[in-house]
Amino acid sequence: MIGVRGIHEAIVSAFGAAPANLSSRLVAQANAALTAERDERGREPDQAQNRRYLMSQELL
Repeated sequence: MIGVRGIHEAIVSAFGAAPANLSSRLVAQANAALTAERDERGREPDQAQNRRYLMSQELL
């Protein structure tokens, strides 16, 4: 998927969850995954966006 939805799907998938079908739920899933990562490690997980060049064209 391309665009914002694709980025949210990539984030959710990277944390091992199945992406939701509805966009509103997908955004909430991505937010929860990033928040849990921040709480667990004590830092902001910004790798997902900074490493876009490592993703395949299909994910972007």
